Amino acid sequence: MKLDCKHVWEHISGYIDNTVDAKLREEIERHLEHCEICSAILDSTSQVVGAIERRVFSVNGALFQLHKD
Repeated sequence: MKLDCKHVWEHISGYIDNTVDAKLREEIERHLEHCEICSAILDSTSQVVGAIERRVFSVNGALFQLHKD
């Protein structure tokens, strides 16, 4: 099965979290090799997820860190 962009976008979170099965992961990776748009979406989404996990954000060059209550 050849994935189109819409299908990749539907599974991008699962791909990042490594919760998609091996076959789907392989199909997504094959698509990402040739699709600049989906690769950029993956990169942006990964950066947002990483920022949330680190609780550090940048807005207009200023860094903000969220503290646990």
